[in-house]
Amino acid sequence: MTKATDQTTSSRRRFLRLAASTASATALLAAPALAKSRDDTRLFAMIARVRPLLVAYTAAAERSRAAFALVEADPDRINTPRGWVDEQLANGSPLSRRALCRLCDARIAAVYRRHGYDVASDEWNRLGDELRGNLRHLLAMRPRTTQGAHEKWKLVFEGYAETNQFEPEDLEEYLAPAVLADLGRLAGKAVRT
Repeated sequence: MTKATDQTTSSRRRFLRLAASTASATALLAAPALAKSRDDTRLFAMIARVRPLLVAYTAAAERSRAAFALVEADPDRINTPRGWVDEQLANGSPLSRRALCRLCDARIAAVYRRHGYDVASDEWNRLGDELRGNLRHLLAMRPRTTQGAHEKWKLVFEGYAETNQFEPEDLEEYLAPAVLADLGRLAGKAVRT
């Protein structure tokens, strides 16, 4: 990972932590009477389903990265498939370009299997798809209590930070309006109560 990518990821994570703490602090300023309104049973059930998924996703990501580090260190690894094929042809290989491409793909797949990267990457991708779908569903849910809003946004920001799903401008376009809408509904209930 390049230094610029590291800084972008770090900045994104700092923004998400700040946004989560701001949303939590603002939600706690709402009147305590909100806790007496309808409960967030469905929301808490969804949070209970998503939190272990986030933990599993994080662990799968670490396993996949560790396996890929082994792949990169493998002496049989082909850095640039096209370059490898061109090199074989330049060295007088009797095989056709198509056959060399298939051979290259087979060698890459063998190195991935040797270190378990194929399985680890598949698991990481599967859990990522499942987590992103659940985060979208959680994002659409409307908290009815300050505790529900706090738990929802804490998990949403953790999930989006972990999956690197949005760029900072997307956070402003999608997440900030949703946070403000939730807080507006909660504040409106507090005023009416």
